Amino acid sequence: MFSSLRTNAALLLAASCLLLTACGSESGEAGTPPEGTAPEGATTFYEDVAPILVHSCDKCHAPGGIAPMRLDTAAEAKKWGPAMKAAVANRSMPPWLMTSDGSCGEYIGSEWLSQAEIDTIGKWVDDGMWAGDESKAPAKPTPESTLGSDALDVPMPETYTAKNPGGPGNSEAHYDDYRCFMVDPKLTKDRFVTATEIVAGDPEIVHHVVVFSVNPLAFPVQAPSFGTNGNVMADLEENNSERPGWPCYAGAGKGVIMDTILAAWAPGSGVNHYPKGTGLRLKKGNVIVMQVHYNVSKKDASDKTTLRLLMKDKVEREAWMALHDPFLFSSFGDNSQSLQPGLKKSLANWSATPADLAFWLPKGTEPEKEILGVFPHMHTYGRKMRMTIDRGDNKDAQCVADVHRWDFNWQRMYYFKDAIKFGPKDTLRTVCTYDTSSKTKPLYPGFGTDDEMCLMGLYITTVAK
Repeated sequence: MFSSLRTNAALLLAASCLLLTACGSESGEAGTPPEGTAPEGATTFYEDVAPILVHSCDKCHAPGGIAPMRLDTAAEAKKWGPAMKAAVANRSMPPWLMTSDGSCGEYIGSEWLSQAEIDTIGKWVDDGMWAGDESKAPAKPTPESTLGSDALDVPMPETYTAKNPGGPGNSEAHYDDYRCFMVDPKLTKDRFVTATEIVAGDPEIVHHVVVFSVNPLAFPVQAPSFGTNGNVMADLEENNSERPGWPCYAGAGKGVIMDTILAAWAPGSGVNHYPKGTGLRLKKGNVIVMQVHYNVSKKDASDKTTLRLLMKDKVEREAWMALHDPFLFSSFGDNSQSLQPGLKKSLANWSATPADLAFWLPKGTEPEKEILGVFPHMHTYGRKMRMTIDRGDNKDAQCVADVHRWDFNWQRMYYFKDAIKFGPKDTLRTVCTYDTSSKTKPLYPGFGTDDEMCLMGLYITTVAK
């Protein structure tokens, strides 16, 4: 499902957290903030800029983080000032993909910068990048760093050394390696996952992790050979026996169909708590597949990442991940949809009623639902994605989620501050926008590296009573 990304070296540099899009020439030159007292009215780093960076950037841009530069001191930030100004102005950084200005949904833990914050960073650069009074620097937050001793540790089966897979965009100095690893949680009964934590073995190379629950006895829709999910995964691992795991060109591996997504993590995400009182069922007998994206520079590096799960025997409301994408589903039959080539703006769209989502939910589930979060997903031709909901009372459509600038490198769950009601008479409508200008033939939906998807995963549950 989640195809591997092959980008050029410049884009790869632009993709590491606040890996800034303008990081050339001047922006990387050494320098120190001007000495002395800042002029009256000048914007300074420690008083004005640092509070913004602590909230939205320092999680990656600190020693040991995945970003290749620090932004936690005035001297370090000055080296990248012009690039920082450009990146926040065009909203390529921080990598928060959802419009969060109040016009289309409000999200828990939003890292969307206000226009005032963007203007502050720009003014700091224009004023000369003064350091200011370091004693007034904001305190570093102390995020929840562990789920505690009650969590189940699910480590990768063995240490993996990331290797350059070759192909477009991967140079000797910089490359992406996507790898899947299967682990068995050995559950003796169904349990509900209420929180997740990813502990990267080497935080400098682990770019993101997506975790799937897979039924090994289920039969995939598209498999390279006849057999169950378990057969397909065994074939994938056997055919890549020189190293642990297998290449992830599609979600849990080519041809593997998952039950649900358990976690989607990127650097700085910290502990992920599902909305209060809810949880995802992890079925007895299911295995876990971890898709790890390694972003490696200069030399091969090794990693053994661990997934931690906080589980309960029961929750107030069971939740489900509805991985709905009729555009993709059309490829399973004889009348596949496609995207017109040669366009800067090629569209795919679909609609769904509660009945259309019934496939993802147990039979007999109450018709009134709440959408508590979304997981947008396209491949590398994707540019924008927007979901609205038409109410049965014919009022104006409500905007649910708006991906203003899609970036395959930064996939995550987005939880709403207020649940979105989804009733029997309502209809969800999703529009995906792609840039197919480089294509000379139609672009088809699918799981491969050169296919596309228009998936809006929904973290959905029944209405609280």
